Amino acid sequence: AFTEQSYWRGRIWAPLNALVYMGLRNYNLPEARQKLTENANELLLKNWRETRSVYQNYQAINGDGTPCA
Repeated sequence: AFTEQSYWRGRIWAPLNALVYMGLRNYNLPEARQKLTENANELLLKNWRETRSVYQNYQAINGDGTPCA
């Protein structure tokens, strides 16, 4: 489903990243948590700096955000 990049499939959702982070904490995976945090910060801050917006979700391939309708 990753390659579809439709609204519900293949996209990056910030709230789900937070849940994944909490799950990784339960399994004592500090390297994976660090990488997830770095990638999420880069993605969210890129859009914030450019548009002063944080989007609901982002394309997994190029990081473009989708504004809420």
